[in-house]
Amino acid sequence: MLCQFERLIYPQKTAAVQTNSYMIAIYRPCETIRDTAGNTITQVKAVGYCLPTADTIRYELQGHWSKNPKHGVQFEVENYDEVIIPTKEGIIAYLTSGQIKGIGPKLAERIYQAYGNASLDVLDKEPEKLLSISGISEGKLKKICDSYLANRGARDVVAFLSPHGITPNIISQCICSC
Repeated sequence: MLCQFERLIYPQKTAAVQTNSYMIAIYRPCETIRDTAGNTITQVKAVGYCLPTADTIRYELQGHWSKNPKHGVQFEVENYDEVIIPTKEGIIAYLTSGQIKGIGPKLAERIYQAYGNASLDVLDKEPEKLLSISGISEGKLKKICDSYLANRGARDVVAFLSPHGITPNIISQCICSC
């Protein structure tokens, strides 16, 4: 389901989130979702490990619904993909979401001005081109690339192993102990 992050329930602050954290969060559906009675759902309580928390990005959450005797109906997230809207606003929102260390609003704007809708392709395939942008040194480029690859790498590992029955919890324990 396509959703956007609203707030954390557990832990209460994003600063308390660690790489292998179990989390409970509220997401707002970006599409019409109905419960078994046919009522439109306006909020989804999602549970899982390493849930996404950037409120400027949409996420395609994959998993299943469950009913907890104590906490009620919730969506157990097994995997997610970032859905970046290929517009100026979508790309800048992603670049400034906090997922990529070293890129703030002004630098994101300069990157978009230089590469337009191809900005994320440049980051993916030719990050050295970012050195042509004012404010990006060799050191800053390394910080940007390391952060981008770490986030993308963890997401890709979960996406690859989840269909084989390996839970995000086991994956995060393996990533953290390496």
